[in-house]
Amino acid sequence: MTYQDVKYRAITWYAFPLLGGSLFILNRDLSSTEVLINIAFLGINYLSATVIISIRAGKWINLMKAHMGLGDILLLICLAFYFPPLNFLAFYIFSLVLIAICAGIYLKLQKPQNFTVPLAGFQGGLLGCLILISSLTEISLNNVTWLNSYLQ
Repeated sequence: MTYQDVKYRAITWYAFPLLGGSLFILNRDLSSTEVLINIAFLGINYLSATVIISIRAGKWINLMKAHMGLGDILLLICLAFYFPPLNFLAFYIFSLVLIAICAGIYLKLQKPQNFTVPLAGFQGGLLGCLILISSLTEISLNNVTWLNSYLQ
């Protein structure tokens, strides 16, 4: 997914059901309530972003036309089936901040003419790295115990 999004700015449709199913299998302990909380968070976030951008533009703006791709939303929905809500929120915020910093550095150094961020590709790549790290360490992305230990 990362390669396709970076190179072609598109991801084949069947990658999302495969990813969502794989993530669901990796975390079968996730309850349907937790999945619904994650999806509700995404819906509220999308609606809020739409309203804020529309107010600033002075007209109703469809985020899907100029600001986000369908792949970005589909990837986040896939992630909703893997992370418990607190981990989902942490991944969401951390990935957006990290990608924004990296994109800012790239823009400053390269000064490209037309640049868009392959968000789904970068978030998918980051997810892959985190799953690899968690498999090599005792950090479990499927529960919040590791996060709770840092918050106390």
